[in-house]
Amino acid sequence: MRWYRLATVIGCVLPLAAVASVSAAWAQGAIIEELAGLGGVPQVAAARSLPPPHADNSVRFPDPGDQGRTSTCVAWATAYAAWSYEYSRTRRTQRPKVFSPAFVYNNVHDDAPNCDRDTKISQALESLRLSGTTPAADFPFNPESCARKPGAGDLKAAEPYRISGWSVIDANDLGTVKAQLADGRAVIVAMPLTVSFRRWHSRGVYEADENPTVIDGHAMVLTGYDDARGALRLINSFGNGWGEEGFGWISYRRFITDVRVGYVID
Repeated sequence: MRWYRLATVIGCVLPLAAVASVSAAWAQGAIIEELAGLGGVPQVAAARSLPPPHADNSVRFPDPGDQGRTSTCVAWATAYAAWSYEYSRTRRTQRPKVFSPAFVYNNVHDDAPNCDRDTKISQALESLRLSGTTPAADFPFNPESCARKPGAGDLKAAEPYRISGWSVIDANDLGTVKAQLADGRAVIVAMPLTVSFRRWHSRGVYEADENPTVIDGHAMVLTGYDDARGALRLINSFGNGWGEEGFGWISYRRFITDVRVGYVID
C-alpha cells in the first residue's frame, strides 16, 4: 500500500491571549497546510478549459452537521461531508451513506479524550485511506468525549469504506477548483476562521472581515460556485443555524486570500 510523503505544515497562530476564551467557546480544529509541504501527494492538473458559469452539488450532501465546541471540523469535513457525498455519488446509491466523523477523529488522535486536538486534513484523509470509517450510526459522534477508540470490530467494519486515495489542488487556481466542482467532485478546504465568519447568519455572500480576529483554522467542503455571485458555496459543521441552513457563500476574493490548498478524494 502506497504511503504519501507528508512534510511540515503551518498552523494558524492565535496572536492575542484574549482570543483564547473565544477559541475555547468556538473550537474549530484545522491545522492549515501549505501546498509545498504536500509534495508527495498527487496534484490535480490545471483545467484546460473554462468551467461553466454555475455548478451546485449541495442537494446531494448530507444535512450539515454540528461539531459543537469540539475541535473536530476536519473529521466532519472529510468523513461526514466529503466522503459521504463522494461514496454516494460514485456508487449511485439511492440513499446517501452518511459516515462517522467520530471514527476518523478518534482514530487519528490517541490523546484527545476532550476532542480538543487540532488535525491536518492530510491526517484525516490518510486515516480514511488506510482504515476507512463506519456509518455514522455505528460510531456516533459524542461532543462530550472522544475517548472511544475504534476496536478490532470497528476497524473490520470500516474496511469496505476506505478511500482509494486523494489529491491536492492549488487553491489560487480558481479555474481548476471550479472545474472540479463542475465535474461533481467535493473540494475540502481549510482557512483561518475569524469571529465575523463564525457569526455569519445570511443567505448573502461572505466578503469582508469586519472583525479580523482569527479564532483558529477551520475545515469545510466546497459544494458549488456561481459566477454571477462571484462566490463559492460550501457546507459547514456549525449546524443549520449558521449561514443559510448550514451552507454558505464565500466570495472568490476572500477564498483566494484565505485558502491555500484544496483536497479531493480520488
